[in-house]
Amino acid sequence: MKFKYFGTAAAEGWPGLFCSCDNCKRAKKSGGKNIRTRSQALINNNLLIDFPPDTYFHVIKNGLDLTKIKYIIFTHSHQDHFCFQEFHMTSPPFAYNSNKEQIPQINIYGNESINSYAGNFENSKDILNFHEIYAFEKYNIGEYIITPLKADHDYSQNCLIYIIEDNKNKILYANDTGYFPDETWDYLQNSININNKKFDFVSLDTTNGILGGRRGHMGIEAGYDVKKRLIEINAADDNTVFCFNHFSHNGGKIYDELVPIAEKMGFLVSYDGMEINI
Repeated sequence: MKFKYFGTAAAEGWPGLFCSCDNCKRAKKSGGKNIRTRSQALINNNLLIDFPPDTYFHVIKNGLDLTKIKYIIFTHSHQDHFCFQEFHMTSPPFAYNSNKEQIPQINIYGNESINSYAGNFENSKDILNFHEIYAFEKYNIGEYIITPLKADHDYSQNCLIYIIEDNKNKILYANDTGYFPDETWDYLQNSININNKKFDFVSLDTTNGILGGRRGHMGIEAGYDVKKRLIEINAADDNTVFCFNHFSHNGGKIYDELVPIAEKMGFLVSYDGMEINI
């Protein structure tokens, strides 16, 4: 399984769109991996996770090929993860294809809030196929099995994190969540008791950075507690790769500053364009 982070920031990006705080100034000055766009990830060129406002930039700058996307799974409907206006660009007069049979159908999976937008794209109804999904149910999506889990985030909608599996690998993608709800821990415990298949890769929310915090979002300490508990319940082990992801400028440490701290905790630190062969 190939995994790539196209964007790794929280809603404001880093540096923040209108911000001149010290953390944003240091990121601008340092450049490189310290510059972060809004969060988006890709698996094997055809499974996309979230669709932020920076998707067009990811296409132009980092080689994201939307013509190969068959599936998009959404964590929730906040604008930095679901920029729904862009889906109007899938049909004429915004997009053409000389051979209509080559226009890919994109299957969109998300909660009730995501699914409520399905009727907004009448001109793209042959291209966009919306599916409402529910926490703790398994879904066969092409070569993948996805299992949404309950997140601790916006309580006005059913926010989700995901187990994603193929015939070889199993990953956990978990941003825009605080320390996992009890129902999610119960599911993880029960599922590992059934098949004993550990996670190969775990990506965890780190919006709060070094500030701490366990509700709605996590900091590095809460993320480390998630790691310890996953190992305790036998869902992960020393071979599991853990990575901090989804950063806000409010979290304090730019990439260069956070890497040595994360290494001591047994974590990688994501950056835009980071690729991992799982």
